[in-house]
Formats: sequence, C-alpha cells, structure tokens
Amino acid sequence: MVIKSCWYDARSSPEVNAFVRRAASQRAVLAPAPELAANLDAAYTGLALFGLAAAPVVFPQIARALGLDPDSEEFATRYAEETTRLVEHLKDD
Repeated sequence: MVIKSCWYDARSSPEVNAFVRRAASQRAVLAPAPELAANLDAAYTGLALFGLAAAPVVFPQIARALGLDPDSEEFATRYAEETTRLVEHLKDD
C-alpha cells in the first residue's frame, strides 16, 4: 500500500510534475549523455537513478531490515559513495 500511496502522491503533486517538466524542458533528464554506455537509454536510466536516490526515503524499513540506519549521517555518506561507484559502472568505456 505504501508504493501505491507514494505513486498517487507523486502523480498528483503539482510540485513533482513541475519539477519533471522543468527538467525535461532543460533536457537535464532526457539529453543524450555521451559518457553513458551506448546500450543504455538516458531516460530509462535517469528514471532508475531517481528511484535509487529515493529508495532510502520511500523504503526506510528495507534499509533497516538490511541492518542500515537511513537516518544517520554515516548512512548518507556511505550511500552516496556506493551510489557513485554504481553509477561509474554505467559509463561507456
């Protein structure tokens, strides 16, 4: 039910809609990324990365079940580092 609630809130939020429209109009999300691996679509990859960024906020219970504390400074630092390493694998070599 949490997922359905979050999806409904995001779809109905004028702020979220405005942000996405602004980002798309600036091509920040949809612009071809020359450093992105050729077999990845920039729009789908961008959407997945939004999900990656939102996961600890939307699903803190999963982080806690994995023994992590999504509210701690250490988590924020380590999650950012791990996310950076993950994104590095998306680059075209």
